[in-house]
Amino acid sequence: MLAPTSTGNAPVFSLPAPSKQAPEVGNLVEEVVDKENQMNTMGSRIKARRLELRLSQKQLAQKVGVTRQTVSAWEHGTSRDITGVHLEALGRALTVATRWIVTGDRQSGTIDYGKNGGEISEKQKVLMDQILRLTDDEVEQTLAFVSRLEEEQRELYEKLRARFESAAKKH
Repeated sequence: MLAPTSTGNAPVFSLPAPSKQAPEVGNLVEEVVDKENQMNTMGSRIKARRLELRLSQKQLAQKVGVTRQTVSAWEHGTSRDITGVHLEALGRALTVATRWIVTGDRQSGTIDYGKNGGEISEKQKVLMDQILRLTDDEVEQTLAFVSRLEEEQRELYEKLRARFESAAKKH
């Protein structure tokens, strides 16, 4: 069986120790695809990271301040109701960015607890609560919208910079 290990932005799979009977290539490919697909949900990311840290559901629950049943519900996708406070605590307990827990995006680094020395504002908590209630499609639409806003902001910045440079040359 392939075992995921973390090396920055993408999981790396290590092959099992050689045995007398080599596994079929098709089975290995299926296992890799299964592992990659398993990281597509918030629950699968929580579970994978918990197992990577060798924590039981009970231990993680204690660190986050919830019950073991709540952690189980998060991992199995039967509950998407994670408050901003619990999401922040989950990120701390799993030593991952809350963004990664929600979206699977590791671009923001390993640990990201927001500005202000690790504390997130009340507005950020409310926003996280709202984000966690979105469907996967709504999350994708929201990310696309934010990307468009960022691109528009970059374009506007470049236009303003060009105008200032042009005005500076005239003087």
